[in-house]
Amino acid sequence: MTRPTERHIPHSQITVVLGVACLPHITMRLYSAQDVPAVRRSMSWAVRTVTTFCLLVIVMGTGAAALVGSRYITAADPQGRTSVLMLSQVLGGTPASAGTTILFSAIAGMVFITLLSSVAGMTLAAASSLAHDLFAHAAQRGQVEPRTEMTVAAWTSVAVGTVAIGLSTLVQDWDVGVLTTLAVCIGASAVAPALTYSLFWRGFTRSGLLATLYGGAACALVLMVFSKAVSGTPSAVFPNADFHWFPMQSTGLVSIPFGYLAGWLGSRLDHRRRAADSRESRQLYEESEARLLAAAE
Repeated sequence: MTRPTERHIPHSQITVVLGVACLPHITMRLYSAQDVPAVRRSMSWAVRTVTTFCLLVIVMGTGAAALVGSRYITAADPQGRTSVLMLSQVLGGTPASAGTTILFSAIAGMVFITLLSSVAGMTLAAASSLAHDLFAHAAQRGQVEPRTEMTVAAWTSVAVGTVAIGLSTLVQDWDVGVLTTLAVCIGASAVAPALTYSLFWRGFTRSGLLATLYGGAACALVLMVFSKAVSGTPSAVFPNADFHWFPMQSTGLVSIPFGYLAGWLGSRLDHRRRAADSRESRQLYEESEARLLAAAE
């Protein structure tokens, strides 16, 4: 019996559910919400949809392994990315039949449309963040017309798409699946705690938000660089190198609790600092008042 490459399937699925639900091209939909209850409802629907999708992926992967055979799937692609297409060929009936052709074409079309919508959503999210946050508010300090911001967003989307195409061409022979895992882990470790605390904890402060975002993202990035997904295994990004010390391929088991802990600790320290500043200000006021009374007497 072969040993599985990833033994922590439950926490990996939790990371996928939280990470995919908190990726920028999904959370940007929350900007149109009118109030906090609407945001909560939107997040609830997003998490339910992603959870259902992940469960369906598990079912389809298990069905493909049972009907097609894991040996044939790994022979076609070691990462198993063609398993759904191979499953459609098996379910369609005899090879080269009308049912097989129709089902295979339908599945291939849905995969293409899904990838296209994901790429378009991420491109729009990147362009919106760069144009709205970086250009309009950071560079121009909010003194920019909406038409100018839309023009910058359009050209930014072109630039982001061009850079993405160039990078894809350069690394087309690499196993870059680790980048997807890293994006999901950062979303689950940084964005998910920030959204949870912002929506359900009134004591969440700006310092806690920064600690959550920077701490969760840094923890996921460092652990991923030194994980088995980057080096130490034949399927890693650098299979001929071995500098890993983190024994997992997904960082969610450590980075998600770290993100929540960083947000809580940052908020608590901020509250203590504000309380200390308030006590110091009150003490200075009382001393000044006592001196004025003493001078008056």
